[in-house]
Amino acid sequence: MHEHLDGTGYPNRVQSPDIGILSRILCVCDTFCRLVYPRRGQKVYTPEEAIKFMVNEKGKYDLSVIQLLAELINENEGVVLAS
Repeated sequence: MHEHLDGTGYPNRVQSPDIGILSRILCVCDTFCRLVYPRRGQKVYTPEEAIKFMVNEKGKYDLSVIQLLAELINENEGVVLAS
């Protein structure tokens, strides 16, 4: 789940065609959670800002997975799923 499509991830620096869909989904979800949940010394992003951040990281994340996440967020707008 820490591999990026451009090969900059870890532990094996695997690139796009060799990264399965489950790993792509987990990578987007892990990054999203890291960005939106408070952590000491880190900026907290809104869900929309987190989506934009990942989209702007050209070549790292699967855009189709990000799009699906954005759609889920929009469908559940205003619903607090966790605190």
